[in-house]
Amino acid sequence: MTFTLPRFGRRAATTQPAQLFAQPTTATPAEPLHEDVLMEVVLPEGRALPQVEGWTLRLWPQARLGDATLQAHADDGSLSLASLTAALSAQGVMTLGLVRRRAA
Repeated sequence: MTFTLPRFGRRAATTQPAQLFAQPTTATPAEPLHEDVLMEVVLPEGRALPQVEGWTLRLWPQARLGDATLQAHADDGSLSLASLTAALSAQGVMTLGLVRRRAA
């Protein structure tokens, strides 16, 4: 009985690598947000939860990159991610990494 081993470094044309984990959905800056978004932020020294008009914000002190994780929900469905990041940066809050969507 003879066995044939596949050659390393070559794959059949029909073989696709398996996707082990679902890719996170990221929010684009210009589209209106109808769901919550999560982002990591760096807060100014001595500041806590920022107040942004038109947004409901929640802040957790755990983060991989920054000081905290911020969850934001637009009170009005016409607000976009660009308006949120502009309002946060005006208050000295810097966003880090990807902005992830979260089902409300």
